[in-house]
Amino acid sequence: MTSSLSNKKQTDTGIPLQFLSAAFILTIFLFLTMAWFHWSLHKEVEGSHRKAHAIIELKGTILQYSELLTMSAKMASSTGNLYWEERYRTLAAQQDRAIKELVRIAPAAFSGEAAATTDAATLKLVAMENQAFTLTRRGKTLEAASLLNSSEYEHEKYIYTAGMQQLKRHLDGAAEQLLDQEHKRGLGAIMTIAIAIPLLLFIWSATHQKIRLYIVRRRQDEQGLKESEAQLQTLLQSIRAGVVVHDRDTKITRCNRAAQELLGLTEGQMLGKEAIDHSWNFCTKDEQIMPLSDYPVTQVLNSKTALENFIVGINKANSDERTWVLVNAVPEYKEDGEIARVIVTFMDISERRQTEQERKKLVEELQKALSEIKTLQGIIPICSHCHKIRNDKGYWQQVDQYISEHSEAEFSHGICTDCFAELYGDQEWYERVKKETEQ
Repeated sequence: MTSSLSNKKQTDTGIPLQFLSAAFILTIFLFLTMAWFHWSLHKEVEGSHRKAHAIIELKGTILQYSELLTMSAKMASSTGNLYWEERYRTLAAQQDRAIKELVRIAPAAFSGEAAATTDAATLKLVAMENQAFTLTRRGKTLEAASLLNSSEYEHEKYIYTAGMQQLKRHLDGAAEQLLDQEHKRGLGAIMTIAIAIPLLLFIWSATHQKIRLYIVRRRQDEQGLKESEAQLQTLLQSIRAGVVVHDRDTKITRCNRAAQELLGLTEGQMLGKEAIDHSWNFCTKDEQIMPLSDYPVTQVLNSKTALENFIVGINKANSDERTWVLVNAVPEYKEDGEIARVIVTFMDISERRQTEQERKKLVEELQKALSEIKTLQGIIPICSHCHKIRNDKGYWQQVDQYISEHSEAEFSHGICTDCFAELYGDQEWYERVKKETEQ
């Protein structure tokens, strides 16, 4: 009964633990997934923002450098001051780095026929501007100015400006595309949260319901277990035989009142004690001190089989009284076949043992008496006249001699009344004694 209740308890305990474990693992998985998704989204959004910002900034920088380069070239041709050439070279290097960075960030904007046309116009403009700087260094500022104001220069400048405007539109589209992707990812994150939260609410709601049912069932089981325990305790205490329950380590976990009385110990003194405890003082049926290996619980644990009708003498503590009991011990097994506990029962057979010993003693005395008696049996040849008896050797013996030799009887000699009258009837004293006896 105890084993079945224990198994049911373990099974019921496993169900909510499985639900809790599954809910916890799924929650952690969803949170980690959302955390990873949002972290990735954050990184992508951050990269998109950085990229879009860089595109916009580099676009403005390149366009600004273009105007500054044109202005520096024209200022050099107008003033003849070589400072503007130096400034031109510095700005050209900076514009070149900006263009390379923009190509790295948005390479698609620099592909196609428009980009090739813009590059060709840029190269022609740079060549013409370098030629103007050469003329300026030679002092031919008017020729330089004329070159920079020529229709050819303006034509290439127009092509370059148109290409840069197209590049600007491409770059604006790239930035807008990045922001659109960011917006879509944001919507994806919101959708993920919108799906995950109801899912988690459903999981934890189901888990809560299962746990609530488990708690109700557990309380019912505990109440039933308490009632069964009370019934078992009542039954145990009502049994007239002593009952002791040992764990596998031989410690006592339960005992009834009859066991306490037979062992001369209180419940507090018995619970938790082991078979090896010095409080026990047992002896064998031969009244010898019982070794630990012969204790009932030890025999059952060693043999893994039940013990039946084993006689044990109990010497009660602080008393010379000895109680004899008849012991039976039964092992209770676990699912794996190992012994879980040993239930030992014992009944007081002191009176029965005393009666048996007295009967045994009487039988021994009778047997001894019978062994000392010599019996006469069979046909005894006796003389019809003198009443002598013929022995086994053929000699005739007096009756008293024969009986003395063939039995434990002894004879004392006297005279009967008839013989007394026959022998002394003619004597005066006989008549006198006879009259006195009759009176």
